[in-house]
Amino acid sequence: MEERRHPVLTLEDAAIAAALAPLGGAQRVREATLLGGGFSNTNYRVDRGGLDAPVVLRLYAGGAEVCRKETALLLRLRGRVPVPAVLHAAPDGGAIGVPYAVLAWVDGVSMSVILQGGEEEAITQCAEAAGRTLAAIHTMTFPAAGFFGPDLVVAQPMSEEYSWRGYLTACVEAPDATQRLGADLAHHLKRLVEDDAAEMDAASAPAILVHGDYQGKNLLMRRVADAWQVAGVLDWEFAFAGSPLFDLGILLRHADTLPAEYGAAVARGYAAAGGTLPEEWLRRARLNDLVNLCEFLLDGTPRPVHEAAMCQLIAATVRRYGSATA
Repeated sequence: MEERRHPVLTLEDAAIAAALAPLGGAQRVREATLLGGGFSNTNYRVDRGGLDAPVVLRLYAGGAEVCRKETALLLRLRGRVPVPAVLHAAPDGGAIGVPYAVLAWVDGVSMSVILQGGEEEAITQCAEAAGRTLAAIHTMTFPAAGFFGPDLVVAQPMSEEYSWRGYLTACVEAPDATQRLGADLAHHLKRLVEDDAAEMDAASAPAILVHGDYQGKNLLMRRVADAWQVAGVLDWEFAFAGSPLFDLGILLRHADTLPAEYGAAVARGYAAAGGTLPEEWLRRARLNDLVNLCEFLLDGTPRPVHEAAMCQLIAATVRRYGSATA
């Protein structure tokens, strides 16, 4: 059972048809299938009558601004990155009262499924393809790191609170996070932050488009000419302007459980497509991912299985790069 941040939003067929009505024609719902894999938003695959292709009805738990940001990004990236086409967006909720978008259905296999299958050649091809696509995403630059406002302008620049040092320090000192980590791991994590803060904060430039959740479950793969390629990059709700190492850290989060060639294939694809990998990029990427891992520990929604997995990943990074054994 999925440990969701937000409950599933259930819609009857009549409401789904009303949401699709702006597409024109008679939007008859033949079948609406709730899609798994997400923890926040609700997604339905809607098969319609006649010859119309299926679509995805995406309901936004984060509200109108998240809907606006994600659909604006999808429109901006179309043609540069494989993303779903936006068929309609209703940040105001339209006829159903919930911010939503209608996206074109993308045929493909979740990269997570391929990684779990364990076939080394397929995993290596997916890793290289994911690296190439990530380099294309990172060609979109911004004058400063921060969070997007209307029209994808950086409306809230990064402050000390959101620096690597500032955010991780706040996480370690938060009672909920410390309780979940345990006193010993929290202590060693704090030491790691103190030891590496100056280097990591200095390495935050340049500011590029960061997907924010660039991992297997958000990458659809398709075989083309006997090789796996990225068919679609999904779920842009966490996107911001920041360091490319953030996305690389997420993509490599589970590299230790995958074939040894996985990390090298990611790097090879990224560099081949024009991405720049700084000195000690792998170490810095993994340290960057601590921000994302610790963020889960501050989530007010109890998700014990997920929290335990995040603590294990944090402990592994601290053991590898910390000055003392955790």
